[in-house]
Amino acid sequence: MSCRGYFLGLTDADVSEFASLASDSYEMMEFANETLYIRCEPDWVTSVDKSWDAIHRCLTNGYMLPDPSDPMAKCILGVQEFDTADNWIVGLCFPEDVREVDLAIRHLDRDWLHKKYWALPKDEYGIFMSEDDFEYTWDYFKETKDFYRRAAASGRHSLFIADQ
Repeated sequence: MSCRGYFLGLTDADVSEFASLASDSYEMMEFANETLYIRCEPDWVTSVDKSWDAIHRCLTNGYMLPDPSDPMAKCILGVQEFDTADNWIVGLCFPEDVREVDLAIRHLDRDWLHKKYWALPKDEYGIFMSEDDFEYTWDYFKETKDFYRRAAASGRHSLFIADQ
């Protein structure tokens, strides 16, 4: 798989429908990737391509560990992970978490991310680090911040999905 990720800004009804399929990971992921992805208006689908890994690591001091108590760690991996046997990473943030994430990341600027990016443990990140990779990460981080701002203002859930 390609490790590409995206966010969906979901309503309560969308999340209920998605969560009701949690016992069948194949059906749940098919529903997310086919039905929800298509059903969402363009403002509620935000691609982060492969940058999600670096973004999460920058927000969590270099590591891929989830931490539902840290608003910045919630940004990518969410507060509720769904078990998928099909090599997917799926993390959900509820509207109150979306607001926390928005408040935690909205002030983070390019300089902050640049310092965090170059402080990443190279043996953990596993991707050749370069200014080009940083710019790619920064571009998608701006999209991520914009997504959370809109989702927080609209009371939406955030569902992050990446294949791995």
